[in-house]
Amino acid sequence: MKVYAFQVSETMRIAEMSRTYQSLHGLSTNITEILDEEIQIRQLTNSIVKTIAKDEAGLENIEVAQDEFGKLVVIGNKDFYFSLSHAGKWLICAVDTKPVGVYIEQVRSLSTKELSCVLSKREQQEMFIRCDNDSQRMLYFYNLWTLKESYFEAVGRKVPYSRDCYTVKTDDDDGSVRLETDQQDDYPTLFYRRYCLDPQYKLAVCASHTVFPASITMQSFSWRGA
Repeated sequence: MKVYAFQVSETMRIAEMSRTYQSLHGLSTNITEILDEEIQIRQLTNSIVKTIAKDEAGLENIEVAQDEFGKLVVIGNKDFYFSLSHAGKWLICAVDTKPVGVYIEQVRSLSTKELSCVLSKREQQEMFIRCDNDSQRMLYFYNLWTLKESYFEAVGRKVPYSRDCYTVKTDDDDGSVRLETDQQDDYPTLFYRRYCLDPQYKLAVCASHTVFPASITMQSFSWRGA
């Protein structure tokens, strides 16, 4: 497994970074002027995945598309998996030979509504028991949120219920994580690791094994790979 981090420039528009990156790597540069930043991010991350797939797995001209659950996958290859996440100034890409999930969020002040939409009642109760003030509760929330989303990314299946229906259960001894619901759903036990990329962000990675990289690989948009 490898986890890559790309810092989004504050002075260069996403579409411009897409063109620069694709040009450097000999990829198609037929990006139109799209105002929707999320679409621009998607175009850029697709280009990044293609480059990493070539350098890490020797895969040429791969096709990235959504599967039946809406997750981006490499078509026709079961030995190369990736997960993408974007928040604020960071683009994160995790790659592995088995399903992997990554999620990053920028830490900011929260409303009660946001808390209740993401955390289950049990998680909220535990948060107020463990945390003495708003600052602690905010960090607790983002640790849980990123872990929960990275788990869903790694599992890769459609989530039938809202986020607040799931409770994250972790074991600090072996680094495992699983989900519990009020329903009789069977969710596998995975393993996780948190990385301190930026003090203003929370980042979690989930996988079916315990072999995580010791650190994140930092890359620039001028990176040409191996």
